[in-house]
Amino acid sequence: GPDRRGSVSAGPDRRGSVGASKSTNSKLMTVETFMKALQDIARRCMPPEDVSGVFEDFCQKVIIPLNEVLLSSRSEELSRALEISITDGVRRLMSAAAPGLEKLFLSYTVDGSQRRPFWNAESVSRFSTDFDFLSEVGNLPLQRMFQDCSHHESNTTGSVDGEMTLTGLPLMMIMLAQKIHTSQANSSPEERVTNLFRRINAVGSTGAFGFRVGLGQDQLLPLPKSADNEVQTRTRGSTFGLEKRGSPEVDMAWSDLVQKPL
Repeated sequence: GPDRRGSVSAGPDRRGSVGASKSTNSKLMTVETFMKALQDIARRCMPPEDVSGVFEDFCQKVIIPLNEVLLSSRSEELSRALEISITDGVRRLMSAAAPGLEKLFLSYTVDGSQRRPFWNAESVSRFSTDFDFLSEVGNLPLQRMFQDCSHHESNTTGSVDGEMTLTGLPLMMIMLAQKIHTSQANSSPEERVTNLFRRINAVGSTGAFGFRVGLGQDQLLPLPKSADNEVQTRTRGSTFGLEKRGSPEVDMAWSDLVQKPL
């Protein structure tokens, strides 16, 4: 047959193309191939004398306990985030920041021309890299947060599991806020969300991100004055993890940051 390697579907950026979709789907496992892969792993991991029932034993000793650990740890974080989301203080924060959260969301969406825009796993990685959360939290915990939010949204709104719309972003912000700034052990959940928003504002006001979303001199995520004043009082002199970034505009103490317009 003809050589199609030079077809339109080839190229460095395949996101959103029909060729990319076919290429991606061809690499995905079916249920049958996944089961065969598990059986192969079971034969390699289990004792050689345990020939009969090796796959069943592998599932009992490895897969089922692992599944219970993953489900329990994820559900605890999600349940805690849902509890935080309905507190008055966090509701005020999310209401004030809603326009900025939408800008942030739209900056990393997958092309959803046929339906609502959404985030996928790649969107989370791009966002986390731009705002330097990837090195601090780790890719696996970030992706598990995303999957938790996506699964919760699919259960409550009927959206596609594995995708997250704007509806799920506030919940993911709450989960992320509880993961970072771990040195602030005495901070309340509301203060952690405020700190996260301040950090996003600081990073977003420098470099190309602010220009891309048209920030100008405005903050991306405006904060209620009560929350802003409380954080300034409690956290003066802290850097909230910004010292991990190499940019001199970001490497500043909290006391300096709050005195400079963003």
